[in-house]
Amino acid sequence: MLTGRHWTKAMDKSEQQAYARSRAKELAATGEHIDWISVEHCLQREGHIEARDWLDDEILRRDINSICDQSRKEKPDA
Repeated sequence: MLTGRHWTKAMDKSEQQAYARSRAKELAATGEHIDWISVEHCLQREGHIEARDWLDDEILRRDINSICDQSRKEKPDA
């Protein structure tokens, strides 16, 4: 879980993007999301309206999907 610096408007764009990407992977690891789109929607509900732009990277999306798949397999009630 991200326990350090949380997203704030005081962060510059690169810091916001780095936070969102880390948070996306954290959300994927919960086993509660089926793919990067579900993670993106969760980020948007958390107030990160630029999540679509921040996650606009094919390799990152594949990584998030892989984390989602693996975490759902490991989750006892998945």
